[in-house]
Amino acid sequence: MNKILVYHPTGNQNVRGLLRGLSNRQMLHSYHTTIAVFQSSWYYKYLKGPLENFKKRTFPESIKNNIVLYPFIETLLVLRVKKYKGMRLTGSSVNKILAYNVATYLKKQKNIDAIYGFPFGSEPIFNEARKHDIKCIYEQTTGYYKSLKKITDTEKTNNPDWAKTITIYEEPQEILDKLDRELSMADVIIVASSYIKKTLTAYGYNEDKIKIIPYGYPPIAPKKQRERCSSEKLKLLFAGNISQLKGLSYLFKSLEGLEDKVELTLVGSKTNNLSTEMNAALAKYNYLGPLSHELLLKEMHKADILIFPSLCDGYGMVVTEAMSQGTPVIASENSCGPDFIKHGINGWLVPIQNSEAIHKIIVEILSEPASLKQIGENALADAAQRPWSVYEKEVTDYIKSIH
Repeated sequence: MNKILVYHPTGNQNVRGLLRGLSNRQMLHSYHTTIAVFQSSWYYKYLKGPLENFKKRTFPESIKNNIVLYPFIETLLVLRVKKYKGMRLTGSSVNKILAYNVATYLKKQKNIDAIYGFPFGSEPIFNEARKHDIKCIYEQTTGYYKSLKKITDTEKTNNPDWAKTITIYEEPQEILDKLDRELSMADVIIVASSYIKKTLTAYGYNEDKIKIIPYGYPPIAPKKQRERCSSEKLKLLFAGNISQLKGLSYLFKSLEGLEDKVELTLVGSKTNNLSTEMNAALAKYNYLGPLSHELLLKEMHKADILIFPSLCDGYGMVVTEAMSQGTPVIASENSCGPDFIKHGINGWLVPIQNSEAIHKIIVEILSEPASLKQIGENALADAAQRPWSVYEKEVTDYIKSIH
């Protein structure tokens, strides 16, 4: 595979890593998205105030000549236009229109070896690609929806008040069926964690066409110099959406009886339908709301432990971000945790929905606080071994090997 067309409606950290890798090896045919900006552009310095958000769409300079933009519909969304040609404008409609534009582009192009697509938009592109004998590479970024629904249905039965904050995969079945069609059309499926692969194979997807390529760690921070005082409270941090999908009721329950020994800070955006229980729990602790990436890393560096008890997270970038700051993580098994964490060595793994397991680890740390320093240093050392450049090489090596 030498010329790859990549499609994504917004572009995130892992998409940027993929693009850097392909571009550095002259394998990128084109990247198709809605809005993109570059630091070298004359207008970049004017992206201030309400335009500041566009900086989140900053892409590597190396792809500047390989980018194809379809900004119109998303620009309408930014301008808060509700409808266009009778169609209600949402993030989903942006994705749908972009996908059909890319499919149309394919009809007119040659010398494309493969499409690299993502959920909820790849179907029309893959349909067109198959007509031209173009390979279809699909990145499944979350756990398989049937596996996730099984977990969330259990929560709705066992914790109905907490489960009110779970809104994932509430789309009509016809939309979810589209995900199955995309997965079936893919020649290969790339996933970033063994957990995602497990959810796919549990529902019959062929493990031979699934490739695990974990993402990279951000740049590592200096070693922590601060020595903990024996009487000091253990500083715990949670980062992620404030939702029961992240296992928050189990985190809160795990701290019962430890209030005088630990302090918990939470960072993340609230959903629109927080339950009474969730609001009451947040009021007991230090809730900072959403933070910029820079400020979040600072909070991670200050913390003694990050707790990530997610019920079903395809990856969980905060796990690797915390480890890059020398902060060990208590992570659920339904995340990227098992791919990076060696239990008791550079962090800890717990089953989902298990407050007792989290509580037990915290108690053990409180009884032997000196162990935290070495475990944090081990996490930092492991983070140093896998920068984003390693991911970029692995993903491009794999793509190049596809026949």
